[in-house]
Amino acid sequence: MPEYHRWTLNKEDLVGLTPLRARDIIVQCFFEAQKETLARTSDTMDVAAIKQQAVGLVKGTMESIKEDFDSPTRQSLVKLLDELGTKAYSWGTPADIIMHHMRQMQDVLKALK
Repeated sequence: MPEYHRWTLNKEDLVGLTPLRARDIIVQCFFEAQKETLARTSDTMDVAAIKQQAVGLVKGTMESIKEDFDSPTRQSLVKLLDELGTKAYSWGTPADIIMHHMRQMQDVLKALK
């Protein structure tokens, strides 16, 4: 299995946080959660493909909840995170991974004024 170290939010990224930067952090967080899940279950990992899938999934989720990926608001990001969490549970992502990443994203939302 590939070696993986759990991702945590870089607190410096929260300084002067904008909705666009928060969206990018959410993409990174979702990517890292998927990497961690695959590291537990697979012998191989195509990091570039996982990143591309994470971006596409976040964009698609924003569309499905009728929000603008390119002009997010705090409210649209809250809706996005709720939907991504629901999807992750339905896919069988381990609960400890989901909970860790949800805690990280709560810090992002707190920092987003």
